[in-house]
Amino acid sequence: MSNFNRSNKLRISVVAGIVVQRDAISNICLQSANALAGRDTHGQDPMDVAVKIYALAADVLDPRIALTATLAELVVDEHFLESALVVYHFGSYFPLFDSIHLVPHGTRTVVCYHGITPAAFVPPSQKGATERACQQAVNMFAADRVLADSEYLAAELRELGLAPSRIVHVPPAVELAPPPEGRAARRPEEPLRLVFIGRLVPSKGIMDLLAALATLVQTGQPQATLHLIGSEPMSNPGHIAQIREFIATHELGAHVVFHLDASAEELTQQLLAADALVIPSYHEGFCVPVVEALTLGCRVIASNAGALPETCGGLARTFPAGNVAELTSCLHELAAACAQGLCVTDAGTMAGADWAARVADYLPRFSRARFNDQLRAVCLTDLAQSDATRQRLSAARRQTLRSLSHVAATLQLSASDYLSCLKDIWLQPKRQFVADLYELFLNRLADRDGLMRHVTALDQTLGRTDLVQIIAGSPEAQLKGVDTAWFAELKDLESQVYRAKIAELWDQPAEAFVRGLYALLLQRAPDPEGLRSFLESLEKGTDRSQVVRVIVASEEAQARRFDRSWIESLPAVPVTPVVPDPMATTEAPNATA
Repeated sequence: MSNFNRSNKLRISVVAGIVVQRDAISNICLQSANALAGRDTHGQDPMDVAVKIYALAADVLDPRIALTATLAELVVDEHFLESALVVYHFGSYFPLFDSIHLVPHGTRTVVCYHGITPAAFVPPSQKGATERACQQAVNMFAADRVLADSEYLAAELRELGLAPSRIVHVPPAVELAPPPEGRAARRPEEPLRLVFIGRLVPSKGIMDLLAALATLVQTGQPQATLHLIGSEPMSNPGHIAQIREFIATHELGAHVVFHLDASAEELTQQLLAADALVIPSYHEGFCVPVVEALTLGCRVIASNAGALPETCGGLARTFPAGNVAELTSCLHELAAACAQGLCVTDAGTMAGADWAARVADYLPRFSRARFNDQLRAVCLTDLAQSDATRQRLSAARRQTLRSLSHVAATLQLSASDYLSCLKDIWLQPKRQFVADLYELFLNRLADRDGLMRHVTALDQTLGRTDLVQIIAGSPEAQLKGVDTAWFAELKDLESQVYRAKIAELWDQPAEAFVRGLYALLLQRAPDPEGLRSFLESLEKGTDRSQVVRVIVASEEAQARRFDRSWIESLPAVPVTPVVPDPMATTEAPNATA
C-alpha cells in the first residue's frame, strides 16, 4: 500500500467496508471525508489536512481511497499510524473495523453508526454476516464518540450500553436539489405514479408494496404504476427473481417499471414525476430517500419501522410495517388527495402549499453545511496540533509502527504459528474444530451453512487434515493472505498431537487411561462392556500399547480418518496375553460433535 508523502499535514483516516456508487453508507462516508478535509464546493482541500479512505472494495474514482485487503495491512500503514483522527463507518461486518483496538495511543477514534438490519429481516444466507456484525458492534465501546444517523439509532446505542455522553446524533446531508422549474403540474386523470427507492432485498418490504399494487390493479381503482429504483449490485438476486415472478404471476408487467442502477439525474426526474415515494421497510436506521423525496416536493408513504417516522418528520403518511391492507388504504387516500392537490400526513390532510411550507422549514437540518459543522465539532475540536506536537506524535507512532510489526506477523501468521494454533484446537469436538478453523484462517465466525456442511463432511468423508487444507486453501483465505506452504507438515502435526496426548495418559490409573483413550480416539465415553473388557485385560498384564492398537483398529475409529502412523512409535507389544477386542462385539453409541 502506498503512503502519503511525509509532511506536517494533520492526518485523518476514514475506514469503511466498501465505498461504492448508489449506496447510502458509502455516500455518507465520502461526505464525512470531505467535511473533515474542509473540502469546498470545488472539491479542493486545505493544504494542512490529509485524508485517506481505507476500504475493502470501491468503485468510486477518488484518489484518497486505498483498497486495503487485510487488517494487518491497515494497522501497519504509515498514514493510519500517524493519523490524529480515525473515523469508522459501521453498519455491517467488515474486518478492518477491528483495527480500532490497534490505533496508537492518543489517536481520537469516532464511529459513525448506520444501524444493523436485524437477522429476522435478512435471508438465511446472510444471517451469519448479520450475527458477526452484532458481535462486532462491541468495538464501538472502544471509540471516543459514536455518531448516530437518527435518534432511533442513538436509542439503540444506549440500549446496547454506551454512555449517553459518548453518543451524538448527526443526521447525514442530503444534497439533492430541485431544478429551477420545479415540479410539473399533475393532471387529475393521470394514473397514480408511485416510486420505491432502495436495495431490492426482503427487509425493504417490496413484496407488500406489490401485493397492495395488485389489489389496486385488480379493482381498477385507482389506476397506478410503480417504479422500482435500486442498485442491482447491492440487491439480492434471489429477491429480484422473486419480485419478477410475483409481477408475472399477478400480471403486473404493465404496471411495474425497473430502474436498476439509475443515475442521480434519473432518480431526480423520477421523484419529480412521482405522486409519492413509498417505503414499506421492516427496518430503517435513517432512510435518505425520504428526505430526497421531500426535497423534490414528492409526498411520502412509509411504514412505521425503525427510524422512518422520525425521518419523515410528521410530513408523511405512515402505516404499520407488514400490514398490506393498511398500505392499500394509504394508496387510496393518496389517490383522492392527489386529485384535489392535497397532501395526506399522519396529522391529517392539508393543502399542498401548507405542506410545502412545513417541508421547507424541516429540510435545513439535513443541509451539507449543518452536517459539516456537526461532524467537525465532534471530530476536530481541540485536535489541531502544533508542529512540535506533530513531530512528537510522529516519533511516538513510528515507535508504535515498529512495536506493531509483531501484530502483523500474528495477523499474517507464519507456518509455525499456524501449526502451533492447529495443535491447540486439533482435538476439539467436530463443531468446535470447524468453528475454530473459520476464525483462524478466515478471520470470521462460521456461517451456519458452512459450519453444518463441514461438520457433515467430517462425519462422512473427510479427515481433519483434509478439512484444514480445504478451508486454508479456499479463495477467501487466500484473499486474506494465508500462506499454505506448511500443508506438507500437517500429517506430522496430527501424529505429534496424538503422541503427546497418549503420553499424558500413559501413566494414569487403568480406568482413567481407558476413558482417556475413548475420549481421544472415539470422542465419546466408553460403553460399560468395552470399559470392563479393557480393564480386565490390563489387570491380566496386557500392555497398554495393545489396548491403544485395538481401539485404533476398530471400525469406529477407522471411520474418524485420523492419521495412524504414530502407532508405530508406541512401545513394543508383547506376544501374550492377547487382549480381546471389545470393539468388535460392542455396539458403540453414536458419537456427536
